[in-house]
Amino acid sequence: MRGRQVSPCLELCQMDSPQPILKVLVVDDSAVYRKQVGQTLAYHPSYETFLACNGEEALSIYREKVPSIVVTDWMMPDFSGIELCQRIRAEKGLPFAYVIMMTSNTDKAGPRKHWKRGADDYIAKPFDCSELLARVGASRRVVELHHELQSKNAKLEELARTDALTGLPNRQAIEEWADKQLMGSPIWMILGDLDGF
Repeated sequence: MRGRQVSPCLELCQMDSPQPILKVLVVDDSAVYRKQVGQTLAYHPSYETFLACNGEEALSIYREKVPSIVVTDWMMPDFSGIELCQRIRAEKGLPFAYVIMMTSNTDKAGPRKHWKRGADDYIAKPFDCSELLARVGASRRVVELHHELQSKNAKLEELARTDALTGLPNRQAIEEWADKQLMGSPIWMILGDLDGF
């Protein structure tokens, strides 16, 4: 009796070691491509996938769910994937998102246009599921490195504004705070002299 056939994509996913779950937003006005990308990523236990059929819906989901990876079609009915990418890049206070552009455009200048406008990678339609998984996997590594860099920068910034001996804000931190809080306001200053400190 022959065993059940296993999808090559599923085999690829099963070879990977367990990883933290990353949110992926898939944007395409074609229900077929949305389903294809969604199902390909659904095989992989370390991706939580959200689907959008146009740019406005994608922006709404992006702001609510804050995905780490966005896979978007280039041509959509309301605005293009490139415009979506630019709007994502303009969002303030949200962490970095890796953007993969999907396109059926075979123009060799296409990738250069995507990168100039903020996309990080592109994949041509129709695509092979193993190629999609490879590109999303590569984007995962970039996102993780970006998060690690942000965390280290935050720690360095904290160290630069903290006195090593007391753990209190240092002179630089106090001057920055004073510039923001006391601009144009009259202030009283008390000078204390601690002998033998």
